[in-house]
Amino acid sequence: MVRTAWRNVFQAPMCVAVLTLASGSGHAAAFQSPPPSTSPPTPSPAAAPAFSPDDPLPIDGRIVRGELPNGMRYMVMRHAVPPGRAALWLHVASGSLNETDAQRGIAHYLEHMAFNGSENFPPGTAVDFFQSLGLTFGRHQNASTSFDRTNYRLEMPDNRAETLAKGLRFLGDVAFRLTLPEDEIDRERRVILEEKRTRLGAQQRVQEAWIKRLAPGSTLGERLPIGVEETILGVTRKDFEDYYRAWYVPANMTVCVVADLDEQAVVDAIRSQFSAGERRPAPAPRPTNVAPSPEDRAVVVTDPELARASVSVLRVDAPRGPVATMGRLREQLVEQIGVIAFNRRTERLVDQGGAPFLRGGASSGTFVNTVRLARANATGEPGKWRDMLGSLTGELRRAILHGFDEAEVADAVREVVAQAERSAQTESTRTAVSILSLWDQNLSSREPISSAAQDLELLRSLTPGITASEVSASFAGLWKSPGLTFVVEMPEGPGVPSEPELLRLGATSMAVSPDAPEARARAASLLASIPAPVAPASVREHTPTGFRTAVFPNGVTLHHRAMDYRKNQVNAAITLAGGELLETASNRGISDAAAVVLGKPATGTLSSSDIQDLLVGKKINVSGGSQPDGMGISLGGSPDDLEAAFQVAYLLLTDPKIEPAAFDRWRTSQLQSIEALKFSPRGALTRTMASSLFPPQEPRVKPLTEENVAALSTELAQAWFVRLVKESPIEVSIVGDLPWERALDLASRYLGSLPARPAIGPATHADLRRLQRPQGPIRVAASVPTRTDQAQVMAGFYGTDLNNTPDSRLLTAASQIISTRMIREIREREQLVYSIRTSSQPATVFPGFGMVLAGASTQPDQAQRLADKIHAMFDEFAREGPTAEEVEVMKRQMDNSMDESMKEPSFWLRRSQSMVYRGLSLDDVIAEPDAFQAMTPEQIRAGFARYYKPGGMFSILITPDQKANP
Repeated sequence: MVRTAWRNVFQAPMCVAVLTLASGSGHAAAFQSPPPSTSPPTPSPAAAPAFSPDDPLPIDGRIVRGELPNGMRYMVMRHAVPPGRAALWLHVASGSLNETDAQRGIAHYLEHMAFNGSENFPPGTAVDFFQSLGLTFGRHQNASTSFDRTNYRLEMPDNRAETLAKGLRFLGDVAFRLTLPEDEIDRERRVILEEKRTRLGAQQRVQEAWIKRLAPGSTLGERLPIGVEETILGVTRKDFEDYYRAWYVPANMTVCVVADLDEQAVVDAIRSQFSAGERRPAPAPRPTNVAPSPEDRAVVVTDPELARASVSVLRVDAPRGPVATMGRLREQLVEQIGVIAFNRRTERLVDQGGAPFLRGGASSGTFVNTVRLARANATGEPGKWRDMLGSLTGELRRAILHGFDEAEVADAVREVVAQAERSAQTESTRTAVSILSLWDQNLSSREPISSAAQDLELLRSLTPGITASEVSASFAGLWKSPGLTFVVEMPEGPGVPSEPELLRLGATSMAVSPDAPEARARAASLLASIPAPVAPASVREHTPTGFRTAVFPNGVTLHHRAMDYRKNQVNAAITLAGGELLETASNRGISDAAAVVLGKPATGTLSSSDIQDLLVGKKINVSGGSQPDGMGISLGGSPDDLEAAFQVAYLLLTDPKIEPAAFDRWRTSQLQSIEALKFSPRGALTRTMASSLFPPQEPRVKPLTEENVAALSTELAQAWFVRLVKESPIEVSIVGDLPWERALDLASRYLGSLPARPAIGPATHADLRRLQRPQGPIRVAASVPTRTDQAQVMAGFYGTDLNNTPDSRLLTAASQIISTRMIREIREREQLVYSIRTSSQPATVFPGFGMVLAGASTQPDQAQRLADKIHAMFDEFAREGPTAEEVEVMKRQMDNSMDESMKEPSFWLRRSQSMVYRGLSLDDVIAEPDAFQAMTPEQIRAGFARYYKPGGMFSILITPDQKANP
C-alpha cells in the first residue's frame, strides 16, 4: 500500500516531528493544545479489533492492472495532473544485489547503455529524439538503479496517441531490444567512472566502509549500485548480455503509465510494444545471506577528513516480508508510533540543551527487502563521542524500562493521522510522476498499492485500539541483545576507541537503569489574544494572472493568487529585506545565526518545545532562513490550518527568542562545516569563487570562518533579529487553494498589525549593493589537501541582472542550447564529466554580478582540458551562435517546461514573493513563453556575445594535493 503517513525510514531521522499542523478551528481562535496526560504506561488489553489480522489490505480500484501473455505486467491510471500529458515508467525488479562478484556495477552500467543503442533508437539518437519533442534530459527523461530495482521514466509533453507510442517504443526497446554495441560500451566507461568520482569524499568513504560491515557474511555491502572500477573497466558485451537475458525478462518487469488518457487506449498501446519475449518464470533474487548477529559487536570507522562524530546502536535482522495483511500493518504502525514518540522525546532533550549531541533519533524498517534494521543514532563533536553514546543509550534504556506515557503515544498518533489526512486531501492533484514513484516503491516491496483515502480509513480503524503499553513493548523489542552493533564514525586521531573498547562501553551503557521521565506541563495556546485586523490602504488587481496586491498602512506589501491546481494546498512566503546585506566584517554571519529561530521558533513565554507541542497534528509547516539580502519565512500545507502557521509567524515577528541551545548547535555545526570544507574540492571551489569573482575585501560574499563564528553570541544574534523584524520592509505572497477574502483576513491580522516600517521596493538598501567588479580574464588554479581524487572546474563569465528581462531571457535560451551541446561534446564524446550544464544566474543582490556558468567534477589531470573545452564552446557560440534547428529544439523545450511550470502554484509563489523588492513585473512573466518563441538564432548569439568578453571571463580550477593530506 502507499503508506506515505507511516512509511519506513532506513536512515535515522533527526526528528520525525516537525512544525506540522492539522485540522483547525475558526479563523479568530488561538490554537490550543489538548489537556496533557502524565500517566505512565500501564498494562491494559487493546480494544478488540474490528478486523481479522489475516484480512488482506485493500487495493486502489482506480488502477487498471493486467498481465500480457509473455508475463509482462502493466499498471495504468487515468489522471490529469498535469493535464494533457502522460508519464511512463518501466520497473525492472533487479538491481545491484542480483550481480555476481564479477558483475559488480553492471546493473547500473546497463541502465546507461539503455540510452546508447537499441533496435528503434540507434546509438546517439535517443536523447536527441526526445529533446526534439521538448523533453529535457535529466528532467523529463531519466533512469536510476538501486540495490533491488532499476527504473526508466519519461514525462511526455502531450497525450497524443503517437507521442505515447513513441515513449512506449523506447521503453519496449529497453525491455527487449537493446543492441549493446561494443564501441558504445567502451565509450561509456569513463562516464561511469566520472559519475563515481562525483560521489567521492569523506562521507562516501565512511558510508561505504560502514555498510560493508552492516551485515557480516552478506553480499549487501559488496553490491553498491555504482559498482567497482575493475568491473567498469573490464566488463564485456557478453557480461551485459548475460545479465540482460537473466533479469530483463517479461515476468520480472512492470510497465506503468499515469496519463490524461482513456485507460483502454493506453493498455492497447502497451500491448503493441511489450508483447515480445517468451513467457518464463521471473528469476529468483540472488540470496544476500543477511542474518542476525549471534552476539553484540562493535564497528569503528574513521577518516582524517571527517569533522564530526556519529554514534549508533543498531540491530540487523532478516526482513519479515511484505506488509500485506491488517495484522502486519497494525504491527508496523505500532512500531512506528514508538519510533516517533522516541524521536519527539529526543528532540525535546536536544532543544532544551540537555543532550551532548547536535541531533539524534531512531528509525526502524526494511531496506531493499533484504535487511530489517533498527537504528538509534546521534551526531555531534568528535571529542564528545563517549558522552553522546552514553546519552543516546541512556534514552534508549529509559524508553525500554519505562516506556512511553499515554500523552506521548497520543501525540505520535495525531502526527501519523495528520500526515495521512494531508495525503488524502492532496491525492487528487498529486503529480503523475509522484504517483509512479510510489508505485515503484510498492512494486519493489511487493506490497499492495492502496489509495491515500484507503490508507486514512485504515489508520482511523487501527489507531483507537493502540495502547501506550503495547507501543512501549514494541519499541523495547527493537533493541534485543545479543545482536546489537555499536558504531562510531569519527576523524582519525587521538581518542578513537578500539572496537573491543567500544563494545565494552556499549554493553555497559545498555545496562544502565535511568529514572522514568519527569512529567511536564504543556502550554495552553500560541497567543493570549488575537490581534485586531488592519484594513489595507490600497488593493489592486492584475487581471491577466488573477493576482491581487494589497499595501497595508504599516508598509507591508501582500500578493495573493487563488489556485486550486493543487487542491487543499497553500503556501506563503514572507520576505524581510536586509539580512546578510546589512552585515559588516565585524558581524559576518550574524543573520545566519539569528535565523536559527526560524527553524526552532520560540518566544519570550513559549519554548520551542511548547510550540512544537501546540502544533502536533496540524497539517502545515513553518520554516525559514537567511538569504543574501533578506530573511525568509515559509508557510505551507492545508488551508484549514494556515492560521496556526500565521500565528507562529506573528510570534516570530513580534516576540522572537533565540534559545541558547539552538545557537550553540548552530555554532558547533558551522565550525564542523568549516573544518570539513578545508578538505573538500567543492568547498575550495566555493571559497575561491568568492575571493576571486568579488572584491577581495568584501566580507558579505565570503564563506564563514572560525573567527566569524567565534565573534558571535546568542545575545548578539537576538539583538540582530529583533532589529530586523522591527525595521525590515516586508513583502508577502500567498498562493494556493485559498480565497482572497481568507488570505486578506489572515494578512490583515497577523501582518497588517505589525509595527510600521518603510515600504519595500527596488531602492531598498540600494546604497549597500554597489560593488566594483574585478577585471577579467580571471584565471585561478588552487589545490586542496585531500585524499579525494577529484578536481572541480568552474568556467564562465559575468552576465546580466535579473531586472534586465530581455537579456535574462536570451542568456537562458543560450544556456539551454549550450547545455545540450555540452552533454554531447563534453560528456559523451570527450568523456570528461558525468554531468554538466550551463546556467545563467542573473544578479539579484549585487548589480553587475550576474554569471553564466558551466562546471563539473573531473579527473584531476583533466581539469585544465575541461576548462579550456568549456571556454572553447562559449567562444564558438559567441562567434557563430546556434543553428536554426537548435533554436527550434530549445523553443519546444521551453514551451514544454513553461507550460508545465506555469500551472504550478509554486512557480507563481517564486515569481511573486519578492517581485516589488526586485523591481519585476507580472506582465513580463506572462509574456515569457511568447518571448522565447519569438527569438531568432542571431538574437540569441548577439545577446550571448554582448557579455562574453575577455574582461568578464573567468576560470577556476581546484585540484587535490594528496601529499598534503593530513
